[in-house]
Amino acid sequence: MWMFTKYGFFSVVSARKDFFSKEIDINTLMIRARNKKHLENLIENFESLKDCEILETKNTDYRYRIFVPKQDWSEIASKMTNEIDYDNFKSKVYQTIKDNDFCHSLGDVWSVMYRYQKESE
Repeated sequence: MWMFTKYGFFSVVSARKDFFSKEIDINTLMIRARNKKHLENLIENFESLKDCEILETKNTDYRYRIFVPKQDWSEIASKMTNEIDYDNFKSKVYQTIKDNDFCHSLGDVWSVMYRYQKESE
């Protein structure tokens, strides 16, 4: 699952039982990010993540990751939903993390998906 949030962009997938295994641990999620600061934002804002270590893997498509029990992530996702107090996502992201490059990237994603919508009509 891809999640674009006011804290950053995350790819959330089931963790593998170990790095070289294809076997999935259905009780643990791997929260991956392309920007380390996005994971730091999560850890700073959610108490249940305070003990998470950000791992860096230079030869993977998502360079940074943390591992979280699925139940904890479910509660965090629910809290993020309850935090929604805005009517413009990109503006809220800029107010929250003030990352121009990320905000421009969000605009690019918006444009691609808008084009998809138009082409699907």
